[in-house]
Amino acid sequence: MNRLSSVTATQALQDEFGKRPALIDAATNESWSYEDLQAQVENWLGFFQTRQLKQGDVVVWIAKNRLDFFAILFAAREAGLTLLPLNWRESLTVQLSILNLAQPALLVYDGLFKETAVHLQRLRGASAVVIDDVVSVEWPIADPTPMASDQPWYLLFTSGTTGVPKAVIYTWDMHLANVHNVCAMIDLGPDDQTLSALPHYHTAGINLFALPVLMKGGSVRLHVDPEPIALLQDLEHQPVTVLLLVPTLYQKIADCSGFTALNQRAKPFRLLASGGAPLSHSLWQQWADQGLIIRNGCGLTESGPTLFLQTEQEAIDQPTAIGNTVPGTEVRLVGPDGTDVNLGETGEFWIKGASVTPGYWRNTKANNLAFRDGWFRTGDLGRQDEQQYQIVDRLNDMYICGGENVYPNEIEDLLLKYHGIEEVVVMGESHRIWGETGVAFVVQRPGYFLTTDEVMQFCRARLARYKVPKRIEFVDELPKTATGKIRRGIVQSWVRQ
Repeated sequence: MNRLSSVTATQALQDEFGKRPALIDAATNESWSYEDLQAQVENWLGFFQTRQLKQGDVVVWIAKNRLDFFAILFAAREAGLTLLPLNWRESLTVQLSILNLAQPALLVYDGLFKETAVHLQRLRGASAVVIDDVVSVEWPIADPTPMASDQPWYLLFTSGTTGVPKAVIYTWDMHLANVHNVCAMIDLGPDDQTLSALPHYHTAGINLFALPVLMKGGSVRLHVDPEPIALLQDLEHQPVTVLLLVPTLYQKIADCSGFTALNQRAKPFRLLASGGAPLSHSLWQQWADQGLIIRNGCGLTESGPTLFLQTEQEAIDQPTAIGNTVPGTEVRLVGPDGTDVNLGETGEFWIKGASVTPGYWRNTKANNLAFRDGWFRTGDLGRQDEQQYQIVDRLNDMYICGGENVYPNEIEDLLLKYHGIEEVVVMGESHRIWGETGVAFVVQRPGYFLTTDEVMQFCRARLARYKVPKRIEFVDELPKTATGKIRRGIVQSWVRQ
C-alpha cells in the first residue's frame, strides 16, 4: 500500500501512540493498535478513490457495532465524504424516508443486513457493497483532499421520540469541541479505557466516550450488543476507567447476580456517567450502596452531545439533577416571552457553543424553528437552583388543563414511586370542558394486578386536582429508542386513536 504524504488525523495519532491498543472487540478480543487503525483508514480511502466518489457524497453505513466503523468514519472525513450511520432498528419505511432525504451515492453494509440493503438499494438505486468485501482487499491509494473542518462529516438522525426524525449535521469542529468539553470534565490520557456499548447510529456510541478517548491515546472496547452480563464482566475484569451508559443498562447490570463484586475491582472507575433518559434516585442508590457514584448528565444529538455533567459531589448532593454546563457552551433558560427566567423558575434551554450543530441536513423549516439569534432552542424545559440544573420536561409534552400548565414528567415521577408500576408515560388529550386532561399509559411490574381506582386514589392524595390523569390505560410495553427513551410520538398516536 502506498503511504500518504500528507498527515491525516489518524496518521498523527499513529505517530504519537503507535502500537498502543486503540480498538478492541469485546466478543472476539480482536485488537487494533493505532498503527492498525491508520492502515484500515488508508484502505477505506483507497476504496473510496477506486469508486470515484465526489466530495460531499453521502455514504450510508448499515451495521451493528464493529471496529471498522471508526476506520470508515475517519476515512470519510479525509475523503471529503459524509457518513450516515443508519438506524438498523427502524422500519423499512422510515429507513427509506431517511435515504430519500440523504440521496446517498453508496450503501456499505454488514452481511447481517443484506435483505435491508437490497431492498433499499432497489428502491433508491444507489450502489451497495458488503463491508467484508472492502476490508478483505488492499486498495491502492493516492493523497486525499479532506473536507473543511466546518463541513458535514457525518449525519445522525434524531431518535424521533416526539415526531419525524431529522438529520443532525456533525462537523470536525464539533468533534474537537466535544473532546475539549469532555476533557475539561475529566482529563483523559493513554491509560484510559471506555466501552462503546450503545449503537453507532447514536451520538453516545460515538462521542461518549469513544472518540475523545481515541484522540487522547486510550482504548475503546466495542460491544456488538450491550448484554448486561458481558458489560458487567468487562467492568469487573477489564481496565475500564470512564463509561457512559443509559439508565436501562445500569439497571440491568445492577440486577445481575455478580453486581455486588464490582466494588472490589482492582482499578477504580474515574467516571461513571449516565445520560439519554432520566436517572431515578433508587437506581442511583443501588450503585452508591456499592461505593460507585453515577454522575448524571444531559445532552442531545444537536449539542454534540456533551452539555451538562455532574461532579461527584453534585451527584451525591442531588443524584437526579444534571450538574452544570460544560466549559465552552453557553446556556439560557428562556420563558414564553423570550426573556430569561429567574433562578428557580422553569424555562426552555437555549444553547450556544462550538459543539452545537450548525443545523439540520436539508431542512430549512426545522432550522428556522430551532435557531433564534444564534441560539439553538432545545425544546427541553428545566430550572436552575443555586447548585445545579434540573430537567423538568419537554416543551412539546406540556399540556394545559383549565388554564394551568401541566408537566407530565412530574406525574410520571410520582407514579413510578407506586408499588407495581414498572413504567409510565403521561400525555395530554383534548377535553371539551378543561381543554386538555391527562392520560397515563402504565406498564405493571410482573405479578401485580393494579386497578384504575387505586392508581387514581394514589394520584389524588398527592397531586393538585388538575394534574390528576383523567384516564389510566394499562399496556404491556411502551415503545422505546435504543437509549431507552420512550417514543412519545408513537404514544401520542395512541391518544389520537
